[in-house]
Amino acid sequence: SGSLANWTIVDEGTIDKPSNWQISGGVLYQKSNIYAGDGTGLSAPGTYALTGQASWSNYSVSVRVLSTDNDGIGVMFGYKDSKNYYRFWMDQQRSYRRLIKMVNGVATLLAEDKVAYQQGRWYALEARLVNGTIEIRIDGALLFQVTDSTHTSGKIALYSWCNIGAQYDDVRVTAIAP
Repeated sequence: SGSLANWTIVDEGTIDKPSNWQISGGVLYQKSNIYAGDGTGLSAPGTYALTGQASWSNYSVSVRVLSTDNDGIGVMFGYKDSKNYYRFWMDQQRSYRRLIKMVNGVATLLAEDKVAYQQGRWYALEARLVNGTIEIRIDGALLFQVTDSTHTSGKIALYSWCNIGAQYDDVRVTAIAP
Protein backbone atom coordinates (compact mmCIF):
# COMPACT_ATOMS: atom_id res chain seq x y z
CA SER A 1 0.00 0.00 0.00
CA GLY A 2 3.04 2.27 0.05
CA SER A 3 3.32 2.44 3.84
CA LEU A 4 4.98 0.40 6.57
CA ALA A 5 2.67 1.92 9.20
CA ASN A 6 1.26 -1.47 10.26
CA TRP A 7 4.64 -3.22 10.24
CA THR A 8 7.38 -3.45 12.86
CA ILE A 9 10.94 -3.82 11.60
CA VAL A 10 13.07 -6.15 13.73
CA ASP A 11 16.85 -6.32 13.26
CA GLU A 12 18.48 -9.35 14.90
CA GLY A 13 21.64 -9.52 12.80
CA THR A 14 24.73 -7.81 14.21
CA ILE A 15 26.79 -7.46 11.01
CA ASP A 16 26.08 -4.80 8.35
CA LYS A 17 23.19 -3.38 10.34
CA PRO A 18 20.75 -1.67 10.29
CA SER A 19 18.27 -3.08 7.82
CA ASN A 20 17.00 -0.93 4.96
CA TRP A 21 13.33 -1.63 4.20
CA GLN A 22 11.79 0.54 1.46
CA ILE A 23 8.63 0.54 -0.63
CA SER A 24 8.87 1.44 -4.30
CA GLY A 25 6.27 0.86 -7.00
CA GLY A 26 4.16 -1.21 -4.60
CA VAL A 27 7.02 -3.63 -3.87
CA LEU A 28 8.74 -3.92 -0.48
CA TYR A 29 12.54 -4.06 -0.71
CA GLN A 30 15.12 -4.96 1.93
CA LYS A 31 18.46 -3.55 0.74
CA SER A 32 20.84 -4.15 3.66
CA ASN A 33 23.22 -7.09 4.05
CA ILE A 34 22.28 -7.47 7.75
CA TYR A 35 23.06 -10.89 9.22
CA ALA A 36 24.77 -12.94 11.91
CA GLY A 37 26.30 -16.40 11.56
CA ASP A 38 27.53 -18.07 8.39
CA GLY A 39 24.21 -19.27 6.98
CA THR A 40 24.72 -22.92 7.86
CA GLY A 41 23.09 -22.68 11.30
CA LEU A 42 19.37 -22.87 11.92
CA SER A 43 18.89 -19.63 13.87
CA ALA A 44 20.18 -17.33 11.04
CA PRO A 45 19.54 -13.90 12.63
CA GLY A 46 18.79 -11.30 9.99
CA THR A 47 15.93 -8.83 9.74
CA TYR A 48 12.19 -9.10 9.37
CA ALA A 49 9.09 -6.98 8.87
CA LEU A 50 6.43 -8.10 11.35
CA THR A 51 2.65 -7.58 11.30
CA GLY A 52 -0.60 -9.12 12.41
CA GLN A 53 -2.21 -10.33 15.60
CA ALA A 54 -0.94 -12.85 18.15
CA SER A 55 -4.43 -14.39 18.10
CA TRP A 56 -4.36 -15.27 14.38
CA SER A 57 -4.87 -19.03 13.99
CA ASN A 58 -5.80 -21.41 11.17
CA TYR A 59 -4.50 -19.21 8.39
CA SER A 60 -2.42 -19.03 5.28
CA VAL A 61 0.17 -16.35 4.55
CA SER A 62 1.09 -15.93 0.91
CA VAL A 63 3.65 -13.60 -0.61
CA ARG A 64 5.54 -13.24 -3.86
CA VAL A 65 9.30 -13.06 -3.29
CA LEU A 66 12.24 -12.33 -5.55
CA SER A 67 15.92 -11.97 -4.77
CA THR A 68 18.64 -10.43 -6.88
CA ASP A 69 21.14 -11.52 -4.20
CA ASN A 70 21.98 -15.17 -3.42
CA ASP A 71 21.25 -15.30 0.32
CA GLY A 72 18.25 -15.96 2.58
CA ILE A 73 14.67 -14.85 1.90
CA GLY A 74 11.40 -16.15 3.30
CA VAL A 75 8.47 -15.86 5.71
CA MET A 76 7.78 -16.30 9.40
CA PHE A 77 4.45 -17.32 10.92
CA GLY A 78 2.97 -18.51 14.19
CA TYR A 79 5.07 -15.69 15.66
CA LYS A 80 4.63 -15.17 19.40
CA ASP A 81 7.84 -13.23 20.04
CA SER A 82 11.46 -13.12 18.86
CA LYS A 83 12.17 -16.50 20.50
CA ASN A 84 9.02 -18.42 19.44
CA TYR A 85 7.85 -18.84 15.82
CA TYR A 86 8.09 -20.86 12.60
CA ARG A 87 10.23 -19.72 9.67
CA PHE A 88 10.56 -20.93 6.09
CA TRP A 89 13.41 -19.56 4.00
CA MET A 90 15.42 -20.30 0.91
CA ASP A 91 19.12 -19.73 0.32
CA GLN A 92 20.54 -19.86 -3.20
CA GLN A 93 24.24 -19.76 -2.29
CA ARG A 94 23.98 -22.60 0.23
CA SER A 95 21.42 -24.57 -1.82
CA TYR A 96 18.68 -25.20 0.70
CA ARG A 97 15.06 -24.53 1.58
CA ARG A 98 14.34 -24.89 5.30
CA LEU A 99 11.43 -24.94 7.69
CA ILE A 100 12.37 -24.44 11.34
CA LYS A 101 10.60 -23.86 14.59
CA MET A 102 12.05 -21.59 17.24
CA VAL A 103 11.12 -22.41 20.85
CA ASN A 104 12.52 -20.30 23.66
CA GLY A 105 15.31 -19.20 21.32
CA VAL A 106 16.33 -22.74 20.28
CA ALA A 107 15.92 -23.60 16.59
CA THR A 108 14.83 -27.09 15.45
CA LEU A 109 14.80 -28.24 11.84
CA LEU A 110 11.37 -29.50 10.75
CA ALA A 111 12.05 -29.98 7.03
CA GLU A 112 14.78 -29.24 4.50
CA ASP A 113 15.77 -29.98 0.95
CA LYS A 114 18.90 -29.10 -1.02
CA VAL A 115 17.38 -26.96 -3.75
CA ALA A 116 18.60 -23.46 -4.58
CA TYR A 117 16.26 -20.76 -5.81
CA GLN A 118 16.90 -18.87 -9.04
CA GLN A 119 18.03 -15.28 -8.61
CA GLY A 120 15.83 -12.70 -10.33
CA ARG A 121 12.74 -14.97 -10.43
CA TRP A 122 9.46 -14.32 -8.63
CA TYR A 123 8.25 -17.18 -6.43
CA ALA A 124 4.79 -17.50 -4.91
CA LEU A 125 5.38 -18.68 -1.32
CA GLU A 126 2.58 -19.89 0.91
CA ALA A 127 2.74 -21.08 4.51
CA ARG A 128 -0.38 -22.68 5.98
CA LEU A 129 -0.80 -23.16 9.72
CA VAL A 130 -3.97 -25.15 10.43
CA ASN A 131 -4.72 -27.28 13.51
CA GLY A 132 -1.12 -28.39 14.03
CA THR A 133 -0.38 -29.02 10.36
CA ILE A 134 2.10 -26.82 8.51
CA GLU A 135 2.21 -26.77 4.74
CA ILE A 136 4.76 -24.88 2.66
CA ARG A 137 3.93 -24.35 -1.00
CA ILE A 138 6.00 -22.80 -3.75
CA ASP A 139 4.22 -21.73 -6.91
CA GLY A 140 1.22 -23.78 -5.75
CA ALA A 141 3.14 -27.06 -5.37
CA LEU A 142 3.38 -28.66 -1.93
CA LEU A 143 7.00 -28.59 -0.76
CA PHE A 144 6.75 -29.58 2.92
CA GLN A 145 3.94 -30.90 5.10
CA VAL A 146 4.74 -31.24 8.80
CA THR A 147 2.70 -31.98 11.88
CA ASP A 148 3.73 -29.70 14.76
CA SER A 149 1.43 -27.89 17.16
CA THR A 150 4.05 -25.95 19.13
CA HIS A 151 2.77 -22.61 17.81
CA THR A 152 -0.92 -22.71 16.87
CA SER A 153 -1.37 -18.97 16.40
CA GLY A 154 0.64 -15.83 15.88
CA LYS A 155 1.74 -12.96 13.69
CA ILE A 156 3.50 -13.15 10.32
CA ALA A 157 6.74 -11.61 9.05
CA LEU A 158 8.78 -11.17 5.89
CA TYR A 159 12.34 -12.41 6.47
CA SER A 160 15.75 -11.53 5.00
CA TRP A 161 19.23 -12.86 5.89
CA CYS A 162 22.34 -11.24 4.41
CA ASN A 163 20.28 -10.29 1.37
CA ILE A 164 20.62 -6.87 -0.27
CA GLY A 165 18.22 -7.82 -3.06
CA ALA A 166 15.13 -9.13 -1.21
CA GLN A 167 11.77 -8.12 -2.69
CA TYR A 168 8.23 -8.88 -1.46
CA ASP A 169 4.86 -8.25 -3.09
CA ASP A 170 1.19 -9.24 -2.77
CA VAL A 171 1.25 -10.22 0.93
CA ARG A 172 -2.03 -11.85 1.94
CA VAL A 173 -3.23 -13.53 5.12
CA THR A 174 -6.32 -15.68 4.67
CA ALA A 175 -8.36 -17.47 7.34
CA ILE A 176 -8.76 -21.23 6.72
CA ALA A 177 -11.61 -23.18 8.28
CA PRO A 178 -10.17 -26.04 10.35
